[in-house]
Amino acid sequence: MASGQNLVFKMPIFLCEWSPVVTVDGRALKFLQRVMRHLPDEDQLGYVLSSIAAEINAAVLVFDIEGELVGSIGGAPSELIWEKVEEDVVESTARVGKWVLLTRRLGPNRQGFTLVLATRVAEEVEASAELIDAAEIAINAVLAVLRGDDARWVRENAELLEALEKGIPQAREHRFWPRLTEFGFIAHTSFLVVVDEAVTGDVPSSDFLWTLHERAYSSGVPLLAAARLAIASSDSVIHMLVPDTADAKDWLRRDFSGRAVGISESHYSLTDVPIGLREAEYAQRVAITRAKARMNTGEGSELIAEVANYRELRLGTWSAVISPIDQFRSRKRGLLGTFDQHAEILETVIIFLANDLSVNDTAQQLFLHPNTVRYRLGRAESLLGGSLSSPLVITDLTLALEAEIWAHRPHEHRAGEGSQ
Repeated sequence: MASGQNLVFKMPIFLCEWSPVVTVDGRALKFLQRVMRHLPDEDQLGYVLSSIAAEINAAVLVFDIEGELVGSIGGAPSELIWEKVEEDVVESTARVGKWVLLTRRLGPNRQGFTLVLATRVAEEVEASAELIDAAEIAINAVLAVLRGDDARWVRENAELLEALEKGIPQAREHRFWPRLTEFGFIAHTSFLVVVDEAVTGDVPSSDFLWTLHERAYSSGVPLLAAARLAIASSDSVIHMLVPDTADAKDWLRRDFSGRAVGISESHYSLTDVPIGLREAEYAQRVAITRAKARMNTGEGSELIAEVANYRELRLGTWSAVISPIDQFRSRKRGLLGTFDQHAEILETVIIFLANDLSVNDTAQQLFLHPNTVRYRLGRAESLLGGSLSSPLVITDLTLALEAEIWAHRPHEHRAGEGSQ
């Protein structure tokens, strides 16, 4: 990861985009000039924090936006301190046991990192506002370099995935596996292609890919990921490549709340990445349709996590999803148009199919008498011109209403079936 690389700071310190506009006093200016002129080639953040700690005679801690400790000096209890300062808005003084804290948010709009100065030998942190401003400039300058390396790492990761998705010749595959090993993959082992999208269709923010990498890394999952690809169906879609391992599959099912994920079959050759991408896109089409159907039943989008595996799609679902989408929609419209003025009848049919053709379970879910359900099903048969006991009629309805049926399945059935 980029944060583990050696960083060499070369930019002018007052050109850092995060640096505040401040007026520093003589002591603060000399401190800032001394620190920036003597930055070492390695562990620049550690050097800056040590210099601040010596100048202010306090422990110094820097947390990222998620509360992870980026760097510290002075032995202050970081976990307890974060629990305290997480509640504060921008800048404040607080106490944790014997420690007196001074907190300041750093970064653009004060929403990036958090700087904490801590002391237990005085009633307050003894530092002028100008000196703290100078410390902020020094920290932001080094963090800007660190974030620049992170951005470069993410860009190179995405470019590799994009090259694989466009297709590589068999004769060049041996050149690409070493590049994948730089991102944690084991050469010549099976992999999965993944297509992911927010169930609301929101376009991911500029920091989304880095957050995605951090989550994968913390779960021990190597990852290639890219967004806003020309080959993608929309800007809201994320493409990924992960190893075909139990850890990766568990991560995809566990850490994607509010998202719809499609997973390809397992592949071994990197020349098969374009094939895997098509499979993942088909599966993701099933996942997003099911997710939207669940939203229509009133489930909160942030709680929905739909994962569909291409290999595990039922034959009917698979047949529907690989058919030309415009033609499928037209035929679906032709079948369901007869229910346009009969929403209650269609709802009853959906829940009847979702409950495995059980009239009693349908009545219970709809809070109706079973005879009312039977009456509505009879009306449906009249509208369809066929019996709901006919496998052909049931097959057509199941293909047309697959997502709605899935959304109304009892939770214990849906959870036990996965994408089956």
